[in-house]
Amino acid sequence: MNTIATTLRIAHSLGIEPGAALHDGPWSTGGGLTEWSLNARDDVRGALRFGTWFDADDPGVREFVSRRMGQEIAALRDGLPSPESEGVGLAFRPGRAATTRWWQLVRDGEGDAFWQKALSLRREFDQLMPLVDRIGPERAVAVGAESEAGVLTRLTLYLACPTPRIALETFAWFGIEANEDIRRFVYDLVGWNGVVEGTRPWPKIWIGKSFIPFQKDSGRSAGLGLKLYYFVRGMDQPPSEDELMRYAGASETLIPTWRAEARLGHACRIVGLTLPVSGGARWTIYLASR
Repeated sequence: MNTIATTLRIAHSLGIEPGAALHDGPWSTGGGLTEWSLNARDDVRGALRFGTWFDADDPGVREFVSRRMGQEIAALRDGLPSPESEGVGLAFRPGRAATTRWWQLVRDGEGDAFWQKALSLRREFDQLMPLVDRIGPERAVAVGAESEAGVLTRLTLYLACPTPRIALETFAWFGIEANEDIRRFVYDLVGWNGVVEGTRPWPKIWIGKSFIPFQKDSGRSAGLGLKLYYFVRGMDQPPSEDELMRYAGASETLIPTWRAEARLGHACRIVGLTLPVSGGARWTIYLASR
């Protein structure tokens, strides 16, 4: 898989010029799974984002984080327990330089220890303690960070969501009222009724919460919101590509790109739903290289 060539093809189909940053990362010479997410051009998260995954303690990832992402993220990475795997990538926004991104996937059974260590390294994580207490620190599954010009701009914690009821209770705690997007995600896409009736298993769902470092918000940052991730790949009867595009409200700009990549074997891996406390929801489809 040529991550650079694929990213260039997707970017150019969306009218985005990635710039030199695309050629300056460990994905140019190695890595495993790569994921791309496509959004509206004005999406604050980025119109096009990608991440490539590597084995734990990969020297190329270590060098990239240290050189491109700044001392704060490098110190967090070095201080956390050895992960299952790591990912690095970029986010592209029209008219701006690319921002850098990094993730660590927690080893099975080490969620609680990981969470405690993350708290000791970055006290801002205590903003998320009410959320973590509700779901359980043992369900911490990953951490992510983003930087711009070497300055830490965003931290994200991901937790596994074990039941549909916990998902709905989490929405309520965040002050997010049930709406059409939540119903489409929980009832139509995930299949709440089938889960409750025992005719369909509860799939792999993650809850993500991002926040801006040093900005206290009691874990309920309205601007960054709550994120849900449904891991489509691996399900017995996943939705078709057309169904997923319909769920995500794909624009006329994004549909041709999604279809073209699907024909090249880049199937949907994850469906994401970002739910701000105020404003409209954002759907995202994540394409994967394998």
